[in-house]
Amino acid sequence: MPWLLDPVFIDRAPPRAAFARELVARAPKAVRLNHAEFSALAGVAPAREAVVAYALGHNTTIGLSGETDLVTDGERVAASANGHPLMAKVTAMGCAASALAAACLGVETDGWRATAAALLMIGVAGELAAKKAKGPGSFAVAIIDTLYNLDGRALIAHAKVT
Repeated sequence: MPWLLDPVFIDRAPPRAAFARELVARAPKAVRLNHAEFSALAGVAPAREAVVAYALGHNTTIGLSGETDLVTDGERVAASANGHPLMAKVTAMGCAASALAAACLGVETDGWRATAAALLMIGVAGELAAKKAKGPGSFAVAIIDTLYNLDGRALIAHAKVT
């Protein structure tokens, strides 16, 4: 059974970071986290080379969220520049990205593809939702509606992936 680790706030609590390292040793299919969480987990800055090495060394896919999302399994790398600054103003956007990635793992056995697809979806949805929103409150509702209505055509039209 594939599973995803979202090591929330491990950068703020050393016991949580230690537990997250134990969980990584149990081979999650993917780990979705932000830059501070990666630094706490890996003990190094989240430079592209370090993220690739960590994924390869732990036989997992890393989905690193940020201004540009980075997804790697140590062999393949995708960078997505989708998203919107309002995403950082709404609580649980990272958790939503992790939930979406976990859902993708339920239908796609390739952890890299599933994680890359999920981060692209949440990023594109963020951009489209921001066009309708008047602030963080309406954005939170708009991104849910946008994810619900998101289709392949919109993903292809708005994807900024390298």
